[in-house]
Amino acid sequence: MWHVSADVKTSEDLNLPVPELSVRPDGQRGPLIHTVSPGPKLRAYIDDIAQRADAVANKEVAPDVDNMLKISSDGRKAALDVRMVGLDKDVDTGKIDAAAAQILHTWQQTRDREYVDTVTKEKSPVPGGLQLVFSDLGVPTPMAGGTPTS
Repeated sequence: MWHVSADVKTSEDLNLPVPELSVRPDGQRGPLIHTVSPGPKLRAYIDDIAQRADAVANKEVAPDVDNMLKISSDGRKAALDVRMVGLDKDVDTGKIDAAAAQILHTWQQTRDREYVDTVTKEKSPVPGGLQLVFSDLGVPTPMAGGTPTS
């Protein structure tokens, strides 16, 4: 139904120039995927989540106290950083720390890189490589009074 009322153009239709992705350590161009192994506190929390899931499945806990949606949400948060589920600040390095280190490393490597516009042949006033970082969890959001929360 969308195509009936919208003028949809694909990248093939527009034939726009697309920048190449950077070269990964394996020599291929593409997104950099950095795997972070779970630390001891995350492993312990996963065991706790499994016990909670068993309790929910066996109807040992009321749905308003704990449920699978809450458990899966807690699991996603913990997988990103165990501090998001209330564990103390003295924790294993998690995905957020690893991502921040990689983003900083890439910025340091590309911050002086200069680019020339292929049409105007003018040098871009903004040096450095472009990084796109997506995160839908653990991102501070403003609340009333302007104080960020997560």
